[in-house]
Amino acid sequence: MYNRDLLLELRAWREKSSRKPLVLRGARQVGKTTLVDEFSHDFDYYIKLNLEKKSDRDIFSRTDNVLDVVQYLYVQKGIVDDTSHSVLLFIDEIQESYAAVSMLRYFYEEVPQLYVIAAGSRLQKLLKKDQADAQLLKRSFPVGRVEYMSLRPFSFLEYLSAAGKQMWREQIEKLQVSELLHEDLQKEFNTYALIGGMPEVVSHYLEHKNLVELVPIYKSLLNGYIEDVENYAKNETQ
Repeated sequence: MYNRDLLLELRAWREKSSRKPLVLRGARQVGKTTLVDEFSHDFDYYIKLNLEKKSDRDIFSRTDNVLDVVQYLYVQKGIVDDTSHSVLLFIDEIQESYAAVSMLRYFYEEVPQLYVIAAGSRLQKLLKKDQADAQLLKRSFPVGRVEYMSLRPFSFLEYLSAAGKQMWREQIEKLQVSELLHEDLQKEFNTYALIGGMPEVVSHYLEHKNLVELVPIYKSLLNGYIEDVENYAKNETQ
């Protein structure tokens, strides 16, 4: 796991006195789940739900009482309900349950001591559609009761950090790149521009330094998006 810049923003969110449940935006495979897993190390307990799994999704369909949900999760995970313990709840693919989306407001209002992060690759696209399920999702969405962050592929600066060139990054950030380093940085940027910033690609390249081996990873990523495209298009033609 390479550190992402957004991890610092997550830690700042944790320290806010008026913290709201966080909706983490980002396309598939940009590393949302990996980022939250890394962030979870800052907490005493970590509860992770994936609402693509029926067993996790059904938790929110059996009751509309957020306190019952929290108590159930604590019992399932063996967590002592003690305010001295920090607990992070991560609800992944939350767009699969309108009840879970709606419940975000009640986490904010009734369980403010619980740290809640929700993510969903198709969440924002569904909210923009006019179809029936999108309208249900819009009515469920707790506007004003959540806050947002967006995770994107690796930036060039993040790539430099991952490649062990933190000092190069610092020179760019300070706008103090020496002439001697300029050519090396240009070559490094060309490599970054060639391979792109998707986490799996970056990780594999930095470990193996082999461009040819990246081809199956690109194909897998592209096939995943092609299979998922019907969830984004407004009609069959698109």
